Amino acid sequence: RKLASAVRDRFQQIWSFPLIRVAIHRTGSDPSDYSQRTRSFLFASLSSAVANLVGLADVFLADNGVVSLNLPINGQLVGAKASRSTHPKFLKLFNQFVGMVFPGGPTVKNPLWDRTRSETLKVIKDTGSIPLLEETNSCSHGRYRTRMQAHCGVCSQCIDRRFATLAAGLSEYDPPEGYRKDIFRQALGQGNDRTMALSYVRFAQDLEHLDGVEMFQRFPELFECIDPIGADASKIAESLTGMLKRHGETVLEVMEEQISSAKSELARESMPQDCLIRLISGSSQDVGQDAGSHEDNSSPSEAESHEVNIQDNEVGPTVRDGFRYSGDYREVRVGDQRFDLTTNQARVVELLHQQYLKGASSLSQGHILENLEIGSQNLAQVFRGASAWNRLVVRAEGKGMYRLNFPQD
Repeated sequence: RKLASAVRDRFQQIWSFPLIRVAIHRTGSDPSDYSQRTRSFLFASLSSAVANLVGLADVFLADNGVVSLNLPINGQLVGAKASRSTHPKFLKLFNQFVGMVFPGGPTVKNPLWDRTRSETLKVIKDTGSIPLLEETNSCSHGRYRTRMQAHCGVCSQCIDRRFATLAAGLSEYDPPEGYRKDIFRQALGQGNDRTMALSYVRFAQDLEHLDGVEMFQRFPELFECIDPIGADASKIAESLTGMLKRHGETVLEVMEEQISSAKSELARESMPQDCLIRLISGSSQDVGQDAGSHEDNSSPSEAESHEVNIQDNEVGPTVRDGFRYSGDYREVRVGDQRFDLTTNQARVVELLHQQYLKGASSLSQGHILENLEIGSQNLAQVFRGASAWNRLVVRAEGKGMYRLNFPQD
C-alpha cells in the first residue's frame, strides 16, 4: 500500500494506479507439490481477469531477464523446484490459455526480458524515482523480517538485489544495514547460506568464460526460450546470451570492488573466515570446502559423489549405520527400520541429511521451517503421527535444535 501510494504520487499525471486487493487462502492438508511455481499462474490469472474487466490490452509482469530464465546456479536448483514466474515459455503458454478464456483479451508481457537486474534499475533512475527503491522488498523469507531489516540477505533474491544495487551505485537507498546478514562481511555458516552466495558468484565466473554457443550447450534450458521456427530466433538467442554475459561481468565487477574495499581487513585478517569476501578472494582456509557445491573440473568429494550416484538408485547406498534412502527421501531405512514419509517430512530429512554431509550435525527448527517454506508451526506438527518422529528425527543439543538419529561423535 505504501509503495502504491508513492508510485501514485510520483506519476499522478499519467494514471491513477489503483490498488486492488484479492484474498487467497490455502485450505486442506499440506500440498503434495511444495514448490511455488503455481503462483505465477495465480498472479497472471488475477491480473488478466482485472485487465479484461477494465478493458486494458496489456498486462506487465516485469522482471529482469536473468531471474526470468532462472538457470540453475548449482545442482540443487533444477527442475520443478525452480520458479518460472516470467519465463518466456510460461508467458507464451499462458497467453494461449488467456486467448481461449478471453478472446481478444489482454496479453501478458515482460518488457524487461533482455535486461539484467542492474539494467532494470536504470528504468528507475531515468524516471527520477530512485527513492521508491526503499519501499520495495525482494526477500523470499518473511518470517523473521523486521521494519529495520526487511531483507534476510542470504536468499537468492536478496543476494541478487544486493549485487544489482551495488552495481547501479544505489547502495544509499539499499544499505547493508537493511539486511539481516551482510554476506560480504559477515560469517556464512555451513549450509544453504554459504552455498547460495558462493554459487551465485561461481555462476557469474562460469558465464565469463562461455560464448553464446557454449551457453546453450551448458544450459540446454535456454532452448525453451526460443521459437525454433520464429523469424527472430537467432536475434533472441543473441540477446539472451548477451544479457547473461553482462550479468556475469557485473557480478564479478561488484565482487572486485568489495574485495578492493576490504584490503585493510584482509591484510589484518579481521574479517570472518567464512564471509563471502574471504571465501572468494581465497584468503579463507575453508574456501575449498564449499567450492564443490558448484560444478567445476575438480574431482568431487565423497559427499558429492554420494549425492550424484544415488540419483538413479531406488534406495541409496549406505552412509553410516545402515542409513539408506530413495531418491526423493520418501522412503528411508536405518538398519532394519523403515520410514515412509510425506513430502514435507521427506524434505526435512533431506535438508538435515545434506547439512550432515557438509559437517552440520543439527539445524534449528526455525531455520528448517523457513528454509523449506513449510507453513506448520513446528516440526512436531509436520511429523504428527509419523513413526519417524523421535526415532529418525530427534532433538539435538541446544534449544530448538534437531538432527537425524545418528550416533554423535
